[in-house]
Amino acid sequence: MNDADKHWFNQLVQQSTGVGLLGGLLLRAGEIMNDAEKEHAFWEGKAAHSEFVAIEAIGPDPSAWDGELLERDLTRILRALEYVSPAIAALRIVDLGCGIGRVAIPLAQRLAMRSNKPWEVVGVDISAAMLRYAAARDRATQFSYIPEWFECDGRTLPDVGIIALAYSTLMFQHIPRTAAADYIRQLGARTSSGGVLLFQTLEGTGGDFLWNEMTEDFVREACAAG
Repeated sequence: MNDADKHWFNQLVQQSTGVGLLGGLLLRAGEIMNDAEKEHAFWEGKAAHSEFVAIEAIGPDPSAWDGELLERDLTRILRALEYVSPAIAALRIVDLGCGIGRVAIPLAQRLAMRSNKPWEVVGVDISAAMLRYAAARDRATQFSYIPEWFECDGRTLPDVGIIALAYSTLMFQHIPRTAAADYIRQLGARTSSGGVLLFQTLEGTGGDFLWNEMTEDFVREACAAG
């Protein structure tokens, strides 16, 4: 974060969670927060301000919500779904780091309209406030397409059931590499034989806790280790 972001973030998070920022370190009750707590405070703080601020934090480009970037994400996931074994019994698709449902909701809508299988898309996120926006956005559609939204602690996968396909879209760079590798392992353990894992990666680093390099080689190695 730059200095302006840090000042804004400090004011916002102090107001919403009682957490303060000093010298680039998040503090709570005089203690330095761990990475998962920092991530939680950041995303809760964004969502606590307004849905607009949450949208700006997740993807400020309008086409990420209704346009080229969203279509690119949906196409990538739908193509991955074609690799799921037709014999698989599991029907659950997991969006890890779903935020306010930017991808999960239109994906579920599209599958409901175009697929002859009753796929279930569910979302997982560290921020309860983000998930409340997601649930409200889903209810605002003609039908409610997402059966469950799961809050997590930023390190442990909730009990999402048996997975046919799991994906994350520009999420892994926001957590440490060890945490990303552990999430891959947990998802692999919950994915049915014949299922698929799909992870979007980002090379380069912004030098702070919300911008960690996650290369394709790293993800491949984490998948192989899991």
